[in-house]
Amino acid sequence: RLVEQLSPRYDEREVLMPPNSQFIVTEDPIWKDDLITIHLRQISNQYPVIIPETLDIRYFDFRQMEDIVESITMSSTIKSLDLTHSEIGDEAAAILATSSSITCLKLNGDKIGRKVDRSFAMSTTITTLDISYNRFGEEGMELIQKNRSITSLRLARNGIGNYGAKQLAKNTTITSLDLSYNMIEDEGAGLLLTSKTITSLNLESNRIGGNNRSWFERINERNNNNMPQDPSPKIKTLEKLASSLFLRKMLACNSSITSLGLSGNCITDKEVKYFAQNSTITALDLGVNEIG
Repeated sequence: RLVEQLSPRYDEREVLMPPNSQFIVTEDPIWKDDLITIHLRQISNQYPVIIPETLDIRYFDFRQMEDIVESITMSSTIKSLDLTHSEIGDEAAAILATSSSITCLKLNGDKIGRKVDRSFAMSTTITTLDISYNRFGEEGMELIQKNRSITSLRLARNGIGNYGAKQLAKNTTITSLDLSYNMIEDEGAGLLLTSKTITSLNLESNRIGGNNRSWFERINERNNNNMPQDPSPKIKTLEKLASSLFLRKMLACNSSITSLGLSGNCITDKEVKYFAQNSTITALDLGVNEIG
């Protein structure tokens, strides 16, 4: 009856073996029926199961089977788990963060946010974390930056902004950081470039460079006006100059970043030469800027 409740139909890949036998999971991506078998193993302890170290179950609808997340977390075998676009939510994500075996966790686009930032901050096992396309926001970085086990962190499109970037710049264990699509300006990017531990930094599609429009946006917010308002030519020139000088200064401070992604920003011709003066960067992406 339990099997029928969890999965009305089994395919040819699924076999429930008698006691003292093994259910062997192949290297193929694990789908719904395989998860049910793993779950049965956890709750009944009747059938020995060989559980793979890597589970790739993207686009799985966990709303129908929330208790399976606890079974996965209890496993001492699973090292890498990909639940991209499975919409697991905050509660399930917090449970996964407590795993003592999972070192690589991908929760891209899973509708999670501030309710689980403390759980990730306290994790001592996860070394690679992808929580892109969620809703952590800038304040969520206050806790996440305190984690000391994560070395690779992806946070694309989380509304982090300058404040969130400043918080992450305090971390001393992250070596690879993806903050693309996060409305980060020169100030936030500058602090990240002074990091002594980050070697790979992706700041694609932010607001970095001499022609950034953050000044316009601040004016618009102040006036409650959605239409862009050009400042006077003098103010506009001063804004560009200040931004250009800041970019030059922050690049001069870089001593660890070797791979830097800055495509889709606002970098101009005059600022390109600053990159040539940096001897640490070996891979640089400046596509789709205001160059040439």
